[in-house]
Amino acid sequence: MWKIVCSVLFSRTNLRASITRATPAVNMATYNEGDIVSIHSDHISEVHTMPIKHLIRPFPSELSEEKVLSLMETIQDEKLRHNVPPIDVMWVKGRNGGDYYYSFGGCHRYEAHMRLKKDFIDVKLVKSTVESLRPYLGAATPDLR
Repeated sequence: MWKIVCSVLFSRTNLRASITRATPAVNMATYNEGDIVSIHSDHISEVHTMPIKHLIRPFPSELSEEKVLSLMETIQDEKLRHNVPPIDVMWVKGRNGGDYYYSFGGCHRYEAHMRLKKDFIDVKLVKSTVESLRPYLGAATPDLR
């Protein structure tokens, strides 16, 4: 069983978090002092553009309408589009070699792309395993092939 402990400290100028696991971390990173970065993809520089229809989003999002609308404006502006960070995607290989792309965060960015009817979205792929999905999905973790 995986155990995740996450502590986050907020201040005006920085965000620090530490993550520890009862089992070895798989592709995990932590926040750097003074920088707001992803806990999953801080160490990944490569950004991919992937079809949005390939993303598996198992949980409904709680959204701020104001934030979604702001992101939509930014995405539509050619000069500002690069300011929208890629979303983190857990790339899981099934036992028979199938590719599965799970996205748990980036809800507002995802929704903005969907409302704009975008076919593609920028992502950072975090190579993961079925076991690394269990903390998120529990008993509902599928048998990925």
